[in-house]
Amino acid sequence: MSLLPRIVRLHIVFCFSIFHCFSSLDIRAQTNEVDIPQADSLTHLLAGASEARELELYRELFEVYFPNHLQQAYTIDKNIIALSRKLQIDSTYLEGLNNLGAIYNHRGQFDSVLIVSQHILDIAKSKGDQKSVANAYCNIASAHERTGSLDSALYYNNLAYNSEGLKRKYSLDNNIGRIYFRQNKYPLAVDHFKRSIAGATEAGDLNTEAIVSNNIGNLFAGIQNYSLAEHYYSRSLALKNELGDQKGQLYALVNLANLPDVDSLNRMQYLESGFELAKLEQDERILAIFTSLLCEENHPLTNCPSDVLTAYDKFKDQPSFEFTFIIHAMITNFLRDSAYEAAEVKANEYLQFSTQQQSLEDQQSARNMLLRIYEQTGNAEKYMTVSRVYYAVKDSISQSVNLNAFAYMQSEIDNEKNERINSLNASLEAQKKSRNRIIILSLAIAVLLAALLFNRSRLVRFQRQTITKEKEAGRYLETMNVVLKEQQEFKKRFYSNVTHEFKTPLTVIKGSIQQIQNEKRFLEVRQSDPDLAKRLDSIERNSNNLMELVSRFLELSKLDEHALKVDLVEGDLTGYIYYLTESFESLLKDKQIAFEIQGQTLPIDTSFDPEKIRHIVSNLLSNAIKHTPIGRRIELKLSATEAHYQMVLSDNGEGIPNDELPFIFDRYYRVKNQESTEGTGIGLALTKELVELMGGSIQAHSTLGEGSTFTVSLPIQKSSNTLVESNAHATSGLEDDKRPLILVVEDNQEVSKFIVSCIEYDYRFAVASNGEEGVIMALELLPDLIITDISMPLKDGFQVCEEIKENELSSHIPIIMLTAKASYEAKLQGLEKGADDYLEKPFDVREMLLRIQNLIDIRESIRAHFQTSDTLHIAPRGSGLIDRTFFTKVYQIIDDNIQNSQLGVDFLAREIGISAAHLNRKLKALTNLSTTKFILNHKLKHAKNILLNSDANVSEVADQSGFNSVAYFVKCFREFYGQTPGSLIKDQES
Repeated sequence: MSLLPRIVRLHIVFCFSIFHCFSSLDIRAQTNEVDIPQADSLTHLLAGASEARELELYRELFEVYFPNHLQQAYTIDKNIIALSRKLQIDSTYLEGLNNLGAIYNHRGQFDSVLIVSQHILDIAKSKGDQKSVANAYCNIASAHERTGSLDSALYYNNLAYNSEGLKRKYSLDNNIGRIYFRQNKYPLAVDHFKRSIAGATEAGDLNTEAIVSNNIGNLFAGIQNYSLAEHYYSRSLALKNELGDQKGQLYALVNLANLPDVDSLNRMQYLESGFELAKLEQDERILAIFTSLLCEENHPLTNCPSDVLTAYDKFKDQPSFEFTFIIHAMITNFLRDSAYEAAEVKANEYLQFSTQQQSLEDQQSARNMLLRIYEQTGNAEKYMTVSRVYYAVKDSISQSVNLNAFAYMQSEIDNEKNERINSLNASLEAQKKSRNRIIILSLAIAVLLAALLFNRSRLVRFQRQTITKEKEAGRYLETMNVVLKEQQEFKKRFYSNVTHEFKTPLTVIKGSIQQIQNEKRFLEVRQSDPDLAKRLDSIERNSNNLMELVSRFLELSKLDEHALKVDLVEGDLTGYIYYLTESFESLLKDKQIAFEIQGQTLPIDTSFDPEKIRHIVSNLLSNAIKHTPIGRRIELKLSATEAHYQMVLSDNGEGIPNDELPFIFDRYYRVKNQESTEGTGIGLALTKELVELMGGSIQAHSTLGEGSTFTVSLPIQKSSNTLVESNAHATSGLEDDKRPLILVVEDNQEVSKFIVSCIEYDYRFAVASNGEEGVIMALELLPDLIITDISMPLKDGFQVCEEIKENELSSHIPIIMLTAKASYEAKLQGLEKGADDYLEKPFDVREMLLRIQNLIDIRESIRAHFQTSDTLHIAPRGSGLIDRTFFTKVYQIIDDNIQNSQLGVDFLAREIGISAAHLNRKLKALTNLSTTKFILNHKLKHAKNILLNSDANVSEVADQSGFNSVAYFVKCFREFYGQTPGSLIKDQES
């Protein structure tokens, strides 16, 4: 059994159950599953219907799809709003807007709820439409409750409740009761809950009845009336089972399993059923709770304690309601194994978490565990310190529970007294009316029997005709459904195939343009005929736009088919966003728009999809630039919490009208006052769907004439690796690490951090913050590869490339130029300065890593070829003029001093005019040989040449090749060539 009475942890499940109940906040009936035949039948009737009939069909379809299929309901509701506007039916237009508010509530877009609802109130009050007013109040109340503004939620619920337009008050009774419960006003809460259950039972609304039963169970558990709590939880479980709502069954099972007075056999059955159901539902959070509870019982269904440790690792960075159960189970397992030190560490962690969450019950649970630990370890001092706090808080909690229980009991006594008085009065009144009622009822029965006998034969005939017609209609609808589905599939395939076909000619056009631009004679054309050059640039720009548009259509098609997947990589998200914005510098400069990034500056190490982030940032920023007048300002604010990363992009452009703001994320929708602007209406729609695909959300706020703000929130997925933050001169294990060294030369700190986050796990790195510093560090470190930006202070990327390639010491280092400048002239200039490769911003991370690896592999193959070559005075294959000159100088010095006993590393470095360390790095980079090994290998090649081309003996050859010891010469020769000098001579003579 658990170390602590389970009620101490019950409030966690109560809170989650309350959150779960928000699925019924609106006042419309709930639907568990879509009635597919009904939906298809209504859809079929749309064809050829008049606009008025079409509107009625859309209203019926909305009730079928809402709330479990929000996207379909949202699309249908847009048609309701559009047709109502066209037909000028105000009541239906307001109904459509209220539907939209309900959808936003279910999606958690609470700002949009308030905007739409206020718009409804303005219209409905002027029209005297009380029903729309009541519905708008309900939606506003729901939004306030979801955001924790309970007083405001109660105020708007009461406005709706007292409105003349409200027909079904029992749903609002549940909402009001829930708010009173959260405010600890138990008598008021019970009163509204019971009224809600009575209304739901009368209406046959099983879902609402189940939810309210669960809420009442929470209330009775809170005042420690566990028998009533178990009764209502069991009722909720039975109703959810009847509805087939497995998610609802899970919450009821958690609550039942955690009741202190529940029978042990029943509790185990609840735990086992919940565990299997959570696995079936793939609900990781609830599964973690059941796993933890079963592990406390050392149940064979779980593998303890490893399952609990796995759950702890998964949820420790985002502690929430399930975290309490996990850490509770861990402590129980530690105590079971007498691991008191580990138990104390986790109990203190539990206490710290509960203190941060301001949860007295959790704090008591943690303290109770510490008391048990100190009692079993005999630590009297700590036991006394904790016990004083524990019992003081326990008395306070008990007093609060008793007060709430007393208030409830007093309320029940008052209600019972009032019911008895009302019952007595009603009985007296009923006796007075009984006599007259019997006479009237007898006459009515006589008339009814006569009518029934008269119509019986007609009714039987009508029923037979109806059954025949229904069978015929059913066969027709079944046939039409098959035809409609085939048509839809054909449209999807046709749409996807045509879009793919666009890519082939566009690829040919782009390739042809690039071939033309890569020809040297094109430079002459640019100078002699600038108009022709501009036309070619226009062709390239528009082909790129078309290719981007085709890609968007294909992504939308993949989204519809659920084929678009999230492709995550690990890295610094902040740095990636910084470098994405760099590609817009020229466009911002052309429009004279000031752009500033504020907020988050530290690296955020997380898993993200670079391609989808690129689309989101590029689309939002390009839209902001497009709709911001010349000379104004755009801001991008970045922030992060433990769980979410947020981007807020604001402009002071033309803005979006309030009545059109709710529709800007719809496909193909274009704002009326912006219809003259280029666009297709799919950019924002695709952006929103990509954000939601990654588990995030996007919201828009705008004031006409003042500008717009887009807020993107994405979940942070913590990596097991920790990003190493580097300063401008940081290096990564340069002395001991054998991985290739890459020097990053970039003046934008965030961009350099992002590049480092991409390469740090496979390479060592060093960072320079400007071009001048980059040249100094390159000559000092002689890295294996350099990545440099073009636009930098002090020295730009072209100057960096030129100085490094013209310096004898560093000329061999491959350089990748990285820039937002995509013009042909910029590329050509970089290549003329000696750049080995070129990457345009924004680049694909995987492409950059492949290009780096290819250049380093080429260097390795050059080194391998040099080491296996037996030719004297050879320079590494592919060496440039400066490197070949360097090798000529080195070989000449060695040949001239080959018999000099002073010939060595210091002598050779001094004769060349560089330090011994730099000489060693240069030769190591080009040949993978140290200076000493390089001199020795050259002496051995020189010796072999003498042996093959003269009659000198081994001793003479050793002396002529600079070896003072014949034995040492023979040993080195054998190691290098695999045979002795003597055997080489014999082979030559034979």
